[in-house]
Amino acid sequence: MIAAQIPYLHANAALIGTNTYGKPVGQIALDRTQCDDRLRVIAFALQNANHQGAYYNGLAGTVEASCQADDDLTHPMGNPQERSTRAALDYLAGRSCTAVTATATSALQSGQAARVATLRQPMELLSPERPGTIQREVPGAF
Repeated sequence: MIAAQIPYLHANAALIGTNTYGKPVGQIALDRTQCDDRLRVIAFALQNANHQGAYYNGLAGTVEASCQADDDLTHPMGNPQERSTRAALDYLAGRSCTAVTATATSALQSGQAARVATLRQPMELLSPERPGTIQREVPGAF
């Protein structure tokens, strides 16, 4: 979705977090009538209005603005103290940040693994105060 917005929003749309690869190609299904096999063939490449679409190494080199941040398992998603949310809020406020690069992704992931290993608080499963039928019937639904 962000690749399609680049020609229109320019630096008003930013990649926050790590490099992402998206889906620059599409496929079609070819059924074989002799049997029940289905062959999925990559049949077309997607491009935005600026003819950008070959982002096979990720969108970090295609987007005009990005802020590097890793996921933070110590804060709930959406909490202003969570690293990705904080980086997005800083970007919106016009504060500087480190741009996302393809090489930064692996460094962030190894740093995240080290932080997860040293968490001081035990992680708890999110659960609603008053579970409904869906929470009882489908474990993990919230």
